[in-house]
Amino acid sequence: MRTLAIDPARLCGWAWGDGKTIESGVWDIAERTAKHPGQRLVRLRTLLRASHEGVGFDLLAAEDASFGSRNPKTQASHNELRGIISLVAAECQVPLLLFHPTAIKKFATGSGKAEKAQIVRACKTIFGI
Repeated sequence: MRTLAIDPARLCGWAWGDGKTIESGVWDIAERTAKHPGQRLVRLRTLLRASHEGVGFDLLAAEDASFGSRNPKTQASHNELRGIISLVAAECQVPLLLFHPTAIKKFATGSGKAEKAQIVRACKTIFGI
């Protein structure tokens, strides 16, 4: 199964895998010269659709990032990105799985309160990425 996983944010992390190959990277979806703040949403949609048309994916997974912030503006921004991810999943007719950040941390490290450095170490040690 080809899976595209997204960590939605201004610097949007992504990983694509098909069970044999894993590719990953970061998309900077905030264009500093954009005349409209919604351009980041258009950019994310464009990148997700291009991924589906390019390498393809049968499943779209994302961190349900709005839980991670107490700042209402950041939370609203994450919810907008989550909406775009959901829209693209529907357009591409693929399932969408949303994961709470603590579930991801617990899976990778055994602790839902793990720090970013522990997550990075787990990715390198367990997954070789």
